[in-house]
Amino acid sequence: MEHAIKAPKAGVVDEIYFNEGELVSEGTELLSVTSDEEVAA
Repeated sequence: MEHAIKAPKAGVVDEIYFNEGELVSEGTELLSVTSDEEVAA
């Protein structure tokens, strides 16, 4: 089963915390993102 992930803002993915196929609980943080505003600073 695949699910789409929608970001709340534009940015750059810094780190992905899980590998493909791993099971996670609902609400688990999957990755970290730095906003485009922070990257430009």
